[in-house]
Amino acid sequence: MNKVVGLISDFGEGPYAGIMAEVVACLGGTPLHIDHSIPPFDIVSGAYVTLQAYRWLPKGSSMAVVIDPGVGTERKAIIVKTKNYYLVGPDNGVLYPAAKEDDIDKIYEVDPQKLLDVTRRIAKCIGFLDHKISKTFHGRDIFAPTATLLTLGIGPEELAKKELKEEDIVKLDIERMEVKDNKFFLKVIYIDRFGNVALSWRKLLFSIGEKVLICNEEQGICIKGRVSSTFQDVSRGEPLIYINSFGFLEVAINQGNASRELKAKTGDILTVIRHE
Repeated sequence: MNKVVGLISDFGEGPYAGIMAEVVACLGGTPLHIDHSIPPFDIVSGAYVTLQAYRWLPKGSSMAVVIDPGVGTERKAIIVKTKNYYLVGPDNGVLYPAAKEDDIDKIYEVDPQKLLDVTRRIAKCIGFLDHKISKTFHGRDIFAPTATLLTLGIGPEELAKKELKEEDIVKLDIERMEVKDNKFFLKVIYIDRFGNVALSWRKLLFSIGEKVLICNEEQGICIKGRVSSTFQDVSRGEPLIYINSFGFLEVAINQGNASRELKAKTGDILTVIRHE
């Protein structure tokens, strides 16, 4: 089986994502760039993308997820061994939805010194010869090498400070909804490059064809849309709400930009109301 190391980060353009891939190759692994366009520090969007992406990797692969506003602090670096994969990243909740879905087997806190000792022993590049772990680039120094070594068959115990319990790590729930006075309140969990706005629920709220009002009440903005199954169910420029390809409720404008119209960003609460 061709195991790979999937890489997700908020690094965008620049050298950081490429250097992580170099580290994977330096240690004998196969890097796979999944997404480096997560908005800076956006843990919720990172968790959403990780949840959608992990299942498409060959079983036994690992994923290094680096959305890490707490880098260099006392936050833990963790390995989550699930039923089919290893997920590696900061303990800030970014791994939790994917880990929970694939069933958590064991959780470990990475020991940086143990990790460094192993990487120096097997590295095929000069970078690790006299390397010290930085305070600000744990994607290179901790997460990418840890994920790689796991795919090569090195047990997490060899890289870990200690085993953790599920209650010891940060949990993040990206699927939630509140209902009050016939209004559905949902959180924005991801916005793609088209301006489509993914929401924190996995089911349609109303039947296909029904009209709805979608509001960002904090901004005082509402748009009228229709419950649909695909973009072409509505006219060009018309809003719609549907289940997206990842199984989550999403707001879009056919060949338009819903996030711009709603002035929505990740973390905002949108309300959805049946509209006669």
